[in-house]
Amino acid sequence: IGLDWLARRAGAVARSAGGRTALSAAVPACAALWLLAEVARVHPYEGSYVSEIGRAALGPDIGSQIDFEFWGSSYREGLEWLDAHADANPVICVPVAPVLLRWYPVRPDFSFACDQRTTYVMFFLRYSELKPEFLANLPAPAFTIRRYGSELLRVYKVR
Repeated sequence: IGLDWLARRAGAVARSAGGRTALSAAVPACAALWLLAEVARVHPYEGSYVSEIGRAALGPDIGSQIDFEFWGSSYREGLEWLDAHADANPVICVPVAPVLLRWYPVRPDFSFACDQRTTYVMFFLRYSELKPEFLANLPAPAFTIRRYGSELLRVYKVR
């Protein structure tokens, strides 16, 4: 939305008779460059983006205050990591929105269940669906996706 507004504004400035000052062209150009840099920093997780103002207001641990990873796009990178690092025939527990895995290719030997056979646990950080005692009993994550200092996804090897 911001880039679209800036493009329209820059076009209006270029078309106006008296608007061709260096300042009127530089301000939208600088803002567009800043927005492009922000998009590049979070790509491909633009759906989990929180602006600088929002990050300042919410503090460093945004994910524990709001659910900002809800599309599950981080599952693609988590599955890619598991594809490269998981043992043969793993049983993967996905306690948060497992239905989203249908969108991504999985290795033929992967199976998904949350039971005593589980070897890996993978989830995106939606604290509203994760019980604190569940998180407390897990080992250190084997893989984590972070943007702007907040975690989007964790993968644990539990056996």
